[in-house]
Amino acid sequence: MKPFLKYALLTSAVIIIWSLIIYLTGLDRSAAGKYLNYASYPIMILFIVLAVNEEKSLNGGYLGFDPAFKTGFFMMLVVAAIMGAFTYVYFSYINPGIMDLASEKARESMEDRDMSKEEIERAMRYAKFFMSSGAMTAMAFFLNIILGAVFSLIIAAIMKKEKPLA
Repeated sequence: MKPFLKYALLTSAVIIIWSLIIYLTGLDRSAAGKYLNYASYPIMILFIVLAVNEEKSLNGGYLGFDPAFKTGFFMMLVVAAIMGAFTYVYFSYINPGIMDLASEKARESMEDRDMSKEEIERAMRYAKFFMSSGAMTAMAFFLNIILGAVFSLIIAAIMKKEKPLA
């Protein structure tokens, strides 16, 4: 199995398990919940490094920038697809109530800022669109692709090792 695919599956599994632990412990409804989700970023970085390192080992210890970047990016492309599907299932079936909680918190925040009732209602109409399963799925997919590209660029630049020309 190609390293990018192996590590994409591992990354997705770890992030899904982490998300379910946050949900099952009720931490998703706490103030720390959104910060706990940021733990997925170091997980992604770690597995991109592992995938690039394995690809480098398969190539005799050498790997140029382009193949290193492609390994990380393709890995994150697969992660983005899997996490997009998981995000849809999560917000549609596993934890649909989290959207209502987020809407409630958004409304309270606007009220605390002394926004008028009309301003709040207008903002809530927009927020409702972005707090749908479909919108969350699309955002998760594209965010993972963007993060994957950035992480892969940085990691490829650090881990590249060109084969000597002699």
